[in-house]
Amino acid sequence: MPDPTARDDQDSRTVALVDTGDDGGRHEVTPTRASRDGEGRSQSLWADARRKLLRDPVFIVAALVVLTVASMAAFPQLWTSTDPAACQLANG
Repeated sequence: MPDPTARDDQDSRTVALVDTGDDGGRHEVTPTRASRDGEGRSQSLWADARRKLLRDPVFIVAALVVLTVASMAAFPQLWTSTDPAACQLANG
């Protein structure tokens, strides 16, 4: 079995021979510069979105604010020592 990657000496690019399976033939696939650097690598839609969001500082700050407010609503005892049930509504 031949080596699946071959070196093209004319323009010094790496090509891969891919078996398509339909007609039994092999076709050359040349990776782009972005895919060789790892930037153009395609993953799932969710993985791409997560990677982009985690690199965005505005998203990080907004997520921290939302988590802080949510923790205040869910666990008020972490933020204050006053009992929330000890209020007198009749003194209005």
